[in-house]
Amino acid sequence: MIYLDYYSTSPIEDEVCEAMYPYLKERFFNPLSKNKMGAMIKEEIEKARSKVAKLINASDDEIIFTSSGTESNNAVIKGLSFAYEKRGKHIITSKSEHHSVLNPMRSLERMGFYVTFLSPDKHGEIKPSSVESAIRDDTMLVSLSFGSVDVGTINNIKEIAKILKKKDILFHTDAVAAVGNMHIDVKDLGVDSLSFSSHIFGGPKGVGGFYLRDGLRFMPLIYGGPQEFGKRAGTENVPGIIGTGVAAELAMLNLDKRTEKRNKLASEIKKIFSFDGIELVGKDPERLPGHLSFIIDKVKSSDMISYLESYDIYVSSGSPCVSYALKASPVLMSMGYTFEQASSIITLSTGHKTTEEEVNLFLEIFERGIKKLRG
Repeated sequence: MIYLDYYSTSPIEDEVCEAMYPYLKERFFNPLSKNKMGAMIKEEIEKARSKVAKLINASDDEIIFTSSGTESNNAVIKGLSFAYEKRGKHIITSKSEHHSVLNPMRSLERMGFYVTFLSPDKHGEIKPSSVESAIRDDTMLVSLSFGSVDVGTINNIKEIAKILKKKDILFHTDAVAAVGNMHIDVKDLGVDSLSFSSHIFGGPKGVGGFYLRDGLRFMPLIYGGPQEFGKRAGTENVPGIIGTGVAAELAMLNLDKRTEKRNKLASEIKKIFSFDGIELVGKDPERLPGHLSFIIDKVKSSDMISYLESYDIYVSSGSPCVSYALKASPVLMSMGYTFEQASSIITLSTGHKTTEEEVNLFLEIFERGIKKLRG
């Protein structure tokens, strides 16, 4: 198998599996139990929290674990909106966001909030100047992705944060694609909140989380017990959290080496741009590590994906939560591409486990696929 879809999910690291296993078997205790076993599990959760905090330069108590990046985006967007609605009910986001941002925004609109959906430029970027122009007197929150899985382009989060800080506007970034895959420093970025997901950087599925700057008010999405500092109730996914901590530690230790390898292999794949009728989508070099997205003239995404699958090669056509349901990428259409172009996009991403031999075989089969599918 040749797997080139690391921003949809990544293979779990061996060390992560090994660390999780005891918590699925003999260390099955509830961290809220008032006995020494519960206390021991609680301590292990806090160690994992500390590892994640170090990965993004946050304080331990600024990390809240959830079930996914989707839950994290919903929790932060609604949690901050409801907590700060007296400041104003206007929110700014973009048309190119993940549906776990867009759909909560539409839900908030039905509750009386006002949302401005910015259009990305031709490279998929939301310019700081566009954000600044959209600000109103009642703007309370801005939520923009760190980098788009569909396009790969990275937004200038730091510059946008500077603009918003001057106006005392809260800033959230969906950094699911970035955390664990590139250097992220929440203090340097200047964001108020940030979402992440474990399975994107070698951890288990079913675990995500968010950074929430200390001192901010917050209205929980899920009410119940006192878990996660009262910000996310429910018995913790102990094995998943332990695995996430190990994945974060591995990512931090190996990040530069992994990034260098991923980008080198992605550069090799760029040989496809010597083929006729292939157009790069997004911005270089300001894009997610190892990420490529391109339009193949006169070839549908679904046809190319099926052809590659017949050779046990796996790529994608954008965010799996969206591409599964739609025939054309809504992100590309928001960038001004036609329906035909948006239904002909391929996105792929290398990982630190990808080999040169796999890339060479992909290039060979991909070229054959273009010739066959174009007839």
